[in-house]
Amino acid sequence: MRTNSLQLFRYSALTFNGHRVHYDLPYATEVEGYPGLVIHGPLLATWLSLFAERKSGLKLKKFRFKRKQPIFEINNFTLNGNFSGNNSAELQVLDHKFQVAVTAEAEFLPL
Repeated sequence: MRTNSLQLFRYSALTFNGHRVHYDLPYATEVEGYPGLVIHGPLLATWLSLFAERKSGLKLKKFRFKRKQPIFEINNFTLNGNFSGNNSAELQVLDHKFQVAVTAEAEFLPL
């Protein structure tokens, strides 16, 4: 997957997140020293929760996530998951080097 600066700007506005590392490229790279804009952790978690529902065909009951390292809009990333037969899943967002950037646990409503 990939995102772009416009989507990050809109998500910042939607969530009232004023941290410039998400939408101001010169600030993110020159002041903070990042290689690009930082993708919001909650945005990654939202995509991961939607991925979990789409892949399982079930509705979420509980969802917990933990951000391990940043992902930047200049790189691709991958949504990944292990779905068990007991209505749960272990999920990950992998960065462009396939390193774990976000982990999550999902529990689904029974059919």
